[in-house]
Amino acid sequence: MLSDNDKNIISNYVNEYNSVIGIDLVYINHDRQFEEKPDSIVIVRDLDFLIDKNNEYEILLKHPVEDNCFIPLSIDYYEIEIALRLDRSCGLEIKEIIDTGVVDSISYSLLDPEITDDFIESLVSSMCFDAKYQKEFTEVKDLIQEFYSVNQSNYQEEFTKVKDLIQEFEKIKLKLKPYLFKGI
Repeated sequence: MLSDNDKNIISNYVNEYNSVIGIDLVYINHDRQFEEKPDSIVIVRDLDFLIDKNNEYEILLKHPVEDNCFIPLSIDYYEIEIALRLDRSCGLEIKEIIDTGVVDSISYSLLDPEITDDFIESLVSSMCFDAKYQKEFTEVKDLIQEFYSVNQSNYQEEFTKVKDLIQEFEKIKLKLKPYLFKGI
């Protein structure tokens, strides 16, 4: 049975491994599970809603100050497994990574029910659109106010062919609004 200390050691190892291979992720929601197998093997399963800054996204809002921050129209879900061999002869030592891979991945629209309010709040904060950042950099606050000043009626006639897209855009704006204006 893995103790909390064992899990911390394994987590630190996995986090270090991820940083060495150059993964640039922004975690929106992170869940790590551990499964012990025979022969001192542990499967670490990361179930994450995230933004991979190496991927391209359709961007709803581009941050005016931070080059690599944005609000995308969707976020990714990854389930990643890493199999490790442990040696317990002298405490806990990680001998090797046996296997690692993506088990599942999918992109979710911000409107999908899987994307909870907590995820939206985390996204806004992680991408530097939160109240603290808006107070520090007025450019961010100005961008958000401009974003919400654009009314659906201003562009509905122009884009009648993409009415569904416009409605989706407005729904996303409504879902984001409480978190973009929280504390302002």
